[in-house]
Amino acid sequence: MSAAGALVEGTTLPPAGAAVLLRRGQSVAAGRVVWHEGGKAGLIFDKSATVAEWMPGDRTGQEQVDQIVHHIRSGELTAAPLRVTSVPLISSSELRSLADGLCNLADELSNDMTLVVRHSHGLQLLDITAQTLRKIAASR
Repeated sequence: MSAAGALVEGTTLPPAGAAVLLRRGQSVAAGRVVWHEGGKAGLIFDKSATVAEWMPGDRTGQEQVDQIVHHIRSGELTAAPLRVTSVPLISSSELRSLADGLCNLADELSNDMTLVVRHSHGLQLLDITAQTLRKIAASR
């Protein structure tokens, strides 16, 4: 991992060019896949990431997740007991960021009158979705 991107591994990865949202604990980075080969892919982030936020450390249970994954990968059958905590799946700031992204997309698409005529319902749905995300964010 670097501030500009990351190497990810998995059995099912998106193809080169696909937009991605990398999430680990409370950390989130948007970007795209620049290459994909076998079970590995290279990502480039849209904005610089703070690498320290992504490194192991006790961040709302992420340390325990890291330990469990390590035990599973090493073939050990036991793992440290998992302490259950109540953490929202997505933070208020992430919801607001998603809403902003949807509004920006709708604004950009609205500049093309052909798209507005053909997809007015979809553009309206983007706006309603963004408003709903903002209401959910405000209620937290």
